[in-house]
Amino acid sequence: MPDEDKCKGGIGAFKKVTGGDLLRCEKKGKDATNFTYKGMVMISSNYPVFQGENSTALSRRTILAQFNRTISEAEQREMMPEFVPELSALTNNLLAMDNDLIVKTLKGLNASERMKESTQAYQVRSNPLLAWVDDYLAYDEGGEEPVGNNSEGGCTLYSNYCNYCKNAGNSPKSLQNFSADLVDLLTNNLGWKGVKKRSGSKGRTEKHKGARGSFIDNVKIKLSGDLV
Repeated sequence: MPDEDKCKGGIGAFKKVTGGDLLRCEKKGKDATNFTYKGMVMISSNYPVFQGENSTALSRRTILAQFNRTISEAEQREMMPEFVPELSALTNNLLAMDNDLIVKTLKGLNASERMKESTQAYQVRSNPLLAWVDDYLAYDEGGEEPVGNNSEGGCTLYSNYCNYCKNAGNSPKSLQNFSADLVDLLTNNLGWKGVKKRSGSKGRTEKHKGARGSFIDNVKIKLSGDLV
């Protein structure tokens, strides 16, 4: 998929293609059948294609390679005549690679630190919830923060998130989906341990002693002095 624009609709079909689900196939004049696509999808774009996608489904599927070197006009030229003679050597080199190395690479298990940083930067840029976490939330083993609502001046998780979205020009997630999506993001994307929601509970820490409601464990809202 070369030079793709931003995706403005649902991505259910894309998730099926890249997730190994059954796809519907129908040839003209013949009965429809199901099949599983076993290949990969390569997308090139100048900006995040899946803007606003908050689920971790895409982060589990994505291997990001960032090309950010600017080529001066003096260096620009037609490259295909130079590439074509090298294709056979490139193919032989790929075929000679260890199969275990290829599988680990395609699963993102051999990602370099630079690639990990590029992937994280891309996800922050395309996912408003992750961008908020990156700026205003920190892992705090043994800590807790109330979920709250959108009328508490930024002192609870949801109100702090809504303030961020308002200032950034983004539409916030509904309170109904916020907690589950946040726990999913922190656990499956960032790997934070012990993050879970407690509903109808009392505050356990000195900071929230006596408070009642829903809490997220092992997180804290960054104070102004913590922000970088």
